[in-house]
Amino acid sequence: MNAAKKSIQKERYGETRNQKFSGKIVVVILAVVLAATLAYAVSQFMRNSEADVTAQESGGEIVSDERMTMSIDVTRKDPSKPAYCIVTALDYDKNEVGRREFVIPRGGEEVERFLVDIPTRERGYAATAYGCSATLPPHLDPRD
Repeated sequence: MNAAKKSIQKERYGETRNQKFSGKIVVVILAVVLAATLAYAVSQFMRNSEADVTAQESGGEIVSDERMTMSIDVTRKDPSKPAYCIVTALDYDKNEVGRREFVIPRGGEEVERFLVDIPTRERGYAATAYGCSATLPPHLDPRD
């Protein structure tokens, strides 16, 4: 580079770089923020991954083309709180042909067996537990 260009650059940009703020500081700060975010995400995942209510199918029967019954074992961590489960009836191709929500009232044992009647729109061949929760939706809340 010739002297004239260097002179113009010095006038335009200054003689030296500002050494007070380094790119290394930015990298370190980003690494700390990323590590903190990752630690928070892992802790939230671990805290929320344990189900407070679980269900296990324990049998079932085809009553008619419009109805099935299902026996289901429900395990609750805290039986003093109400819970609810959703069970589904499936046809031969595993399409959902019926669904039932049922409330488990507070009290009782930690593990309880329930016999659930599932209305179907066509013949069902199997029943399965879709899921359970201790957080009742408003339409099932027993306080109403």
